[in-house]
Amino acid sequence: DTENKILTIATAEELALFAKEVNERSNGYKDYTINLAADIDLSAYEWVSIKGRQEKSPIMYYALTGATFNGNGHTISGMKIANVGDDNYGFGFFGDVGSGGAIGPEIKDLVFEGAVIDLDDDRSQVGIVIGALNGATTIENVHVTNSTLTAGWHSIIIYMGNSC
Repeated sequence: DTENKILTIATAEELALFAKEVNERSNGYKDYTINLAADIDLSAYEWVSIKGRQEKSPIMYYALTGATFNGNGHTISGMKIANVGDDNYGFGFFGDVGSGGAIGPEIKDLVFEGAVIDLDDDRSQVGIVIGALNGATTIENVHVTNSTLTAGWHSIIIYMGNSC
C-alpha cells in the first residue's frame, strides 16, 4: 500500500524481495511501516543483510529513515549468513542502520530463532539483528534465541555489532 506507506510481508520470498529492493536502491522505504504477517523460515536460503545506505550527492541518504519494522510478535527462524563475497562491513538481519546521523528504522516485536552467522576474520560490525548502527534507532521487544555468531575482528554482539 504505497499511498499509506505500508508494506506487509508474509513469506521468505517477500522478505528477500524487500531486502533486494533496499540493497539495490530500487525502492526507498522512508517513513514506511513494514509489517510481518507470519512467522518466516529462512533456513532454505542464505540471507543477504539489508543495507540501506544510499549515496546521493552531496549527502548520504538512508533508505529506511523513519521507517518501522514491526514483527507483530512473529519469528524469523533459520537466518544464515556465511558467503558474503568481497563485502567486509555490516552483517546481520540489518547490515547497517542509519547513515551520517540519519534516523534508522524502529525495530519492534520480533524474535530471531536459530540464526547462524559464520564469517571469517576479515569481517567487521557483525550482529544478529544489526551489524552497524550509524545513526539513531529504537529496538523494542526484540529477542534472539538459540543463535550463534562467529565472525570478525570488531564489535561482535548479538543484537548489534557496532555503534558509531
